[in-house]
This record gives sequence, C-alpha cells and structure tokens, in this order.
Amino acid sequence: IGVEGRLYSVRYKERTRTGTHPLSWAPILRAPPSGTSFVLVNRPVATGRDASMYQVLRLGLGGDTLKAVMLAYKPLPVLAEQIDSMAFEIAEGWAEAMNAAVPSVATAIADQVEWPAYQPPVTAIVCGSDGSVWLRREDVGVGLARWEVLDEDLSPIGRVDLPLGLELKVVARDRIYGVEFDEFDVPRVVRFDVGNPR
Repeated sequence: IGVEGRLYSVRYKERTRTGTHPLSWAPILRAPPSGTSFVLVNRPVATGRDASMYQVLRLGLGGDTLKAVMLAYKPLPVLAEQIDSMAFEIAEGWAEAMNAAVPSVATAIADQVEWPAYQPPVTAIVCGSDGSVWLRREDVGVGLARWEVLDEDLSPIGRVDLPLGLELKVVARDRIYGVEFDEFDVPRVVRFDVGNPR
C-alpha cells in the first residue's frame, strides 16, 4: 500500500512539523465490521480535467483480490482559496505552540506543502456490517458531503448527501449513525434514515 501523499512536512523558524495531508492521494484501507475482508481505494492524482478513474478493491485477509472495480469521475481542481483555508486551519493548531503568528505559519504551510492539482476523488471510507461501502467524495463547497454507496459486490447503488460536519461512524443501506459537534464543540450522536440511496 503506497504512502506517497499521505503526510506533509513544514519547516518554520528551525522547527519541523509533520501531519496528515488534508488532500492525501495515498490509498485508503478499511476493514468492515465483519472482519472478513478489507476495502482498498486507490486514488492517484488526476493528470487533467478529463474524466479519470479510481479503483476500489475488496481484499481477502491474505491480501488476495476478491473483487476490483474502476469507477469514473470528473476531476475537480484544487483552488488557491482552498489551499489558503486548509493552511490557515493547520496553522491555528500550530502557531501558539510555536510562539508564532498564524498568518506567517499559514504562509509557510501553503508554500512548502506539495498540493495536488486536483482533489482526490475519495476522501474517506466507511464500511457497513451489511457489506455496503460508503465513499466520501470531493468537497464541492455547498455545506454537504456527497457519499457514493456501493453494495457488497462493489457495484454503485446510489448517493447520499449528508451535512459536511458529520463524522460518519456506522452505516447500512437504510440508516446511518454519526457524530455532530455544536458551536461549543459538544458532540452528539445522530441517526439518519436514508431509505434506498439514489
């Protein structure tokens, strides 16, 4: 499993900090609750605006490929304002510990991190006990996260739009559970009945 694009490293005033890349294009590996297989998504950086592909595999516990599918998508470019926003968010967590101003740290992050030209097609995976695979797609900036839903055979069966801040925890074809945070960062568990994803 490749690790390129998984982490970033930034040097600021003789100190180096590393973290998980916010636009990682490294493969994602997850195990469903059954523990009988793994789901792997290969999501290389697109080379242009034309339609591209990403790969979803179901692997046996010994690493053998049980099923593999290629799914098409239209690459979305990474915009300068998205980079600035992500760099500022990372900098807010670092600046106090580094005794530095947030804008200066954000500039160093934006300048030093290797940013892909296009967003990764999948940003998270959640596997259901019913064999379903939920793939969180790109950020389209509308306050909602689009999830592509695959069945146990990795065939697409629908899409579901969910609140952007929802941390999806448990999924099935007809319902999902997640965690939301209010304005005071107090978590609450929420349930959505989704019926048949479409």
